[in-house]
Amino acid sequence: MEALSDVLAATPISRFCIHCGNQIADFIESPFCCLGCETVFQLLNDRGLSYYYQLKKRGSAVRKSSPAPSSDEKYEYLDDEEFINLYSWSPTNQLNEKVMEFYLEGVHCVACVWLTEKISNFLPGVDQVRLNLGSSLATVKINKEGSFGAVAREFVKMGYRPHPVKREDGGTSLLQNKENRLLLIQIAVAGACAGNIMLLAISLYAGAVGELATWFRWISAALFLPVFIFSGSSFYKSAWSSIKMRRASIDVPVVFGIVTGSVVSFIHLIYGSDQIYFDSISALIFLLLCTRYILKKTQQTALGTSHLLHFLTPSSVRRWNTKKHRFEEVKIDQVKSGEILEVLAGSCIPADGVVVKGASTVTNALLTGESKPVPVLLESEVYAGTQNLSAAIEIRISRSGSATRLGQILKSMEESLQSKAAILTFTDRVSQIFVLFVVFLSALVFILELTKNWQEGLERALAIALVTCPCAFALGTPLTLSLTVGRLAKRGILIKGAEIIEKLSKVKSIFLDKTGTLTDGDLKVLKWQSKESSEDRTVTFASVMALESKSNHLIAKALVHYISTLIKHEAVLKVEDYKETIGRGISGRIAGKLIEVSRAKDSNRGTELAVYKDGALVASIFLGDRVREDSSRSIDQFRTLNLRPWLLSGDTLSAVYQVADQVGIPRFSCIAEVSPEQKKEVIESYTDSLMVGDGANDAIALAAADVGVAIHKGVEMSLRASDVYLSSPGVGSIYQMIIIARETMKVIKRNFIFSIIYNIIAGVAAICGLISPLFAAVLMPFSALSVFLSSISGTARMKAAFSELDGVKRG
Repeated sequence: MEALSDVLAATPISRFCIHCGNQIADFIESPFCCLGCETVFQLLNDRGLSYYYQLKKRGSAVRKSSPAPSSDEKYEYLDDEEFINLYSWSPTNQLNEKVMEFYLEGVHCVACVWLTEKISNFLPGVDQVRLNLGSSLATVKINKEGSFGAVAREFVKMGYRPHPVKREDGGTSLLQNKENRLLLIQIAVAGACAGNIMLLAISLYAGAVGELATWFRWISAALFLPVFIFSGSSFYKSAWSSIKMRRASIDVPVVFGIVTGSVVSFIHLIYGSDQIYFDSISALIFLLLCTRYILKKTQQTALGTSHLLHFLTPSSVRRWNTKKHRFEEVKIDQVKSGEILEVLAGSCIPADGVVVKGASTVTNALLTGESKPVPVLLESEVYAGTQNLSAAIEIRISRSGSATRLGQILKSMEESLQSKAAILTFTDRVSQIFVLFVVFLSALVFILELTKNWQEGLERALAIALVTCPCAFALGTPLTLSLTVGRLAKRGILIKGAEIIEKLSKVKSIFLDKTGTLTDGDLKVLKWQSKESSEDRTVTFASVMALESKSNHLIAKALVHYISTLIKHEAVLKVEDYKETIGRGISGRIAGKLIEVSRAKDSNRGTELAVYKDGALVASIFLGDRVREDSSRSIDQFRTLNLRPWLLSGDTLSAVYQVADQVGIPRFSCIAEVSPEQKKEVIESYTDSLMVGDGANDAIALAAADVGVAIHKGVEMSLRASDVYLSSPGVGSIYQMIIIARETMKVIKRNFIFSIIYNIIAGVAAICGLISPLFAAVLMPFSALSVFLSSISGTARMKAAFSELDGVKRG
């Protein structure tokens, strides 16, 4: 069957999408208006012309540009199995759920967030809708009963045109630029026309009369029409959507004022009256569009930037230039699959790929927690975020950016960052009430002035709606939280959700694991005391090594390393009935004998293990670990914040006391010889708790705490159990992290108080007629920008804490 691409190949590319017919921006060198249309075309091409004519019959044929329809047919392709496989994914351990991202045109304020996120409340099968105000990216999660097409149709009904975006693509920036460009064109049209209308108005105000004045008024009306119809269109769409959805929106009174003033002006123009307001209304639309653009760019810059995607990966790479036949330094965002990169010794590998030249060793510590170097040869697969150690290698990229293994982990974190903190939920509710109040107050002022001077009443009502816009109030909280999370990520501290910042600010008790937290975690075998003959001892060495090789615990690694220096076995002994009890030990049958390695009940010499064969003690093992130099200072710092430190360990009491005495934790704050389940019970008995430990071995305890902090292990495993991941070892950065969290909440409260004071003063001034609509339109963005600057500047203590973190990271 003839393919659709063969038919279209001979068709000259117009400035309309060959799938949906919508107009294509001049800067897009493609026959498609969006990524979704391109994928649909691929499906049509694969299935042939028969499927194309089926779509054409249902009304999806190529046609002229038109507004996004809300018919049930338009977005049915979103539920096509092949399309879903390309554009959606399943959350971790949730195979019955699907997630897809949409770029929404028309998003401009927090009211858009409230509206879109309500979809899950009334649309069956939709588990969650989250909208990122900065990127205009909506993340939709549905179950097996849900439909992406149904969600897209709801977006259209609300006034937002949805564009499905691949998870690994940078399509959002293209669509965002397209929408920003349209807004700039609207501003340019409004500004140019308003400027000329004002020149004519000056002549009228200066005393122009007669036929000349009449001509000036009609020319002003002609210049006003593009402003009213084209530049003001976004306000009308937003207001109409609000009315249809029966929700409060500041755009409703704004549009009412614009339309009323325009209609009155045209009526007066026709009847020859000089009471026209084309200059004021066009200037108002121009200023409102400028305000909207400023706020939109602020949101895109502050809230839409991903701080996590390049976490622990380089910002620039060395890419092979096929034309110049050499490697050149380029930004990481510029690389694509199939290109060749050079990774020098000591550098971080920037993308997933395959080695095509050279040989080296890499450490996968970031991903897996395993610090042992792994050799890589030709055709070996390497991953972003891992470290190249020995020699320069060249790799062919298979996945880059968010498509890499590390990128997928961090992308899941970004989804978690959209979760609502309690302070955000509170802000949302207050903002919604505030919008309702402003709309009511504007209407009330207009009604009260209607019988006296309706023009004055209209101006006051408009001024109230504009100057008391809740954007500054609603923007401050998510902006401050986002900036804090991003700044911490740049310093090697990953926060899984905005609500974690709020929880960190309330922490009262800190529970610390011993090994690898307060100590270096580099356990070493100090002494092996055996009760066997030399021959039997060798067999015991081999048996213990076979058992411990199956565990990832620090003690197991120390034993394996120690034994490997004493014996050399080409074949690993077979282990049956293997069992590991975290905090206690391991056991298994080897050559018919039950071998057990467990902690000794009593010891005054540090960590002591006992080895049993069929229940008989055959050896005692003594291990030691060095306390970190910064541990004692960190404990002292915790006390300055009125935090109580606890040492919670599965190790023996004497070993725990030994470390506690060195770091300054009182013995009555030590809990030893506890299993992970017992750790969980202890932590759950305290409110506002923080647990610091190993993301693997302390998973239960980390999950039980209000805030779980995993230190310097594999990021993939750690982030499943904990709320915070520290890329550097030790607890030295936790003190600064808690200070930053507390100061972040202070900034949020500062912004909150400022917004309340500003809105009260500005609202009263507008009611009294001291602020005109034009001045209100100018004043509105300054209130939002002041909150933006307040969030960026933070506090002096916060800046000091970030500086200290920079020192910890360099150290």
